[in-house]
Amino acid sequence: MKTFLEFVNVKDDQQVENLGLLTTILRNDGLKVHEFFSDAREPYIYVFNPLDDLSFQGVTVYKKGDILAFRAQRYEDSQPYGAAYNIDMQGIYDDLLYNEKDKKKALATLCKKLCKNMRDFFRKSKKAEDEVLKSQLRSPEGSDGAGQIIIRNTGTDYSNQIYSTNRR
Repeated sequence: MKTFLEFVNVKDDQQVENLGLLTTILRNDGLKVHEFFSDAREPYIYVFNPLDDLSFQGVTVYKKGDILAFRAQRYEDSQPYGAAYNIDMQGIYDDLLYNEKDKKKALATLCKKLCKNMRDFFRKSKKAEDEVLKSQLRSPEGSDGAGQIIIRNTGTDYSNQIYSTNRR
């Protein structure tokens, strides 16, 4: 009979193995990935954003039980934020296996689909951020200016200190 500590160590080893496999798949597609397997909280990988001008530099991919998920993370050494998105690898694989009886072809398709979904997430995020920025900068005719960016000048305004005098 296993002790609880042995059970936990086996689970951690499985997480590292699964994340290592995912790292290999993503790297083969050309994405930059850093592994954090000795992290005190839980093992995870950080996938860097391949696009420019996004508000976050990448996503953290981690495993909670049987669920593989990712969250946006501004910097590699900061904490993730926002909603967690599920990566249903087993469901995708089962669907592919239902349509394609060859397991090797189904696995290759799964790898391509997984990388495509990750890249699509970055593309959609960029598109959403661009739309938000455009809506803030654009002002339709007759608008009250709500939603526009206001830049505050922190310098001293000397124009209010000038007095007009009549000298004769």
